[in-house]
Amino acid sequence: MYIVYIPSASENRLNDPISNSLSVPVVEVTIPATSELINPNVPIHKLSIIPPTGLNPGGFTPFGEDAPTGNTATNLADNDYNYSVDKLGYKVYTNAFFTGVSKMRVSINNFKQLSGVATGKNITITLYKSNGSAVSSTTLDMSATTADYTNFSGLDTNTRYYVLFSTKTNDNTYSFNGTISKG
Repeated sequence: MYIVYIPSASENRLNDPISNSLSVPVVEVTIPATSELINPNVPIHKLSIIPPTGLNPGGFTPFGEDAPTGNTATNLADNDYNYSVDKLGYKVYTNAFFTGVSKMRVSINNFKQLSGVATGKNITITLYKSNGSAVSSTTLDMSATTADYTNFSGLDTNTRYYVLFSTKTNDNTYSFNGTISKG
């Protein structure tokens, strides 16, 4: 399933220098065919590390390139947050804040190496408060598995948190998806 968002005339738009035509941000939402640790009733948030070309100042920022901004948050007591990362070569952030739980579980599923050498398949998951201070970090060794998870506990239910996925900059790239949920 694909959803295309077309902004109104008053919203910022991108000028695509390749086709020399006016284009708009596209958000792709995919519901996986299998439910490997993913709640099929929650949409998948596609996180991208590749910025679009032709950005104007103050324009569109792709999901995942920077830490989230704004005042809204996903209440994990009520909803899980499914995500998909097409290509991770260094780091990618969630595009949302999370609140409402004292324990949070971050799962990685369908982990695949896309390029690079066969060693060093580690993904570091860091939990941050909305003010940018790191709360905790865990490194998962994905060498012998395609799925793993970590739990964060002792969280304040009223504080907004976000997650950073990162790996060493060793020319390896990876893809994966997963769920962020109450622990």
